[in-house]
Amino acid sequence: MRAPNTFEYRLLVELSPHSRGLPRSVPAAALARALMLSGVMAPESYLGFPGTALCPDPDAECWVHGADAFRLTLANGAPPAINAAASRLFERWGRITGPAAEDWRPGSYIIESSFKFSPAGYFRSRGLKHTLRKTGDGGAYRLELTHAALKKNIIRDIAYVSNAGRGITITVAAGHKFHPADFVRECFVLPDKNDWVRVSVKSVGG
Repeated sequence: MRAPNTFEYRLLVELSPHSRGLPRSVPAAALARALMLSGVMAPESYLGFPGTALCPDPDAECWVHGADAFRLTLANGAPPAINAAASRLFERWGRITGPAAEDWRPGSYIIESSFKFSPAGYFRSRGLKHTLRKTGDGGAYRLELTHAALKKNIIRDIAYVSNAGRGITITVAAGHKFHPADFVRECFVLPDKNDWVRVSVKSVGG
């Protein structure tokens, strides 16, 4: 529970791949610094960082880059108005987009991997029945989920393109129960169980 006379401000940020594997507390510190040095947030008004929409634990490793909503605990007052100086000070980590809704979630994930895509076990264990359909020339496919599978609110849509000799690009329209780390761990043939961290996962939109 937040202390009296405080509020939580959610800021949408587009993180670069540079952030992969780091706790969200690291770019959060850079974000707070950028807001303070640019003059849009007084140092005494910043009270803490309880996590992000995708990574609720600020001190745990997070392997998703792209869009995320950062939660900043501030003393009561006007929320910071982002300016060009704040964006410039943060650019090493990515781009400050603007305020985020309280219930913000990414609309989709773009997953890129050089490992063989083998999703049958993941879909079977969750009861996600589907039909594989070819959608174009080459290696473009879509997994068309049944109505019952869609109701599970894990995946709303999924398509992929297999690039000969260059791996695979998968686009997942995510439901509220989709966890990208589980998908990556279970959907690829990994030489070692820890190699899932080598798969690029980018969150998009909301």
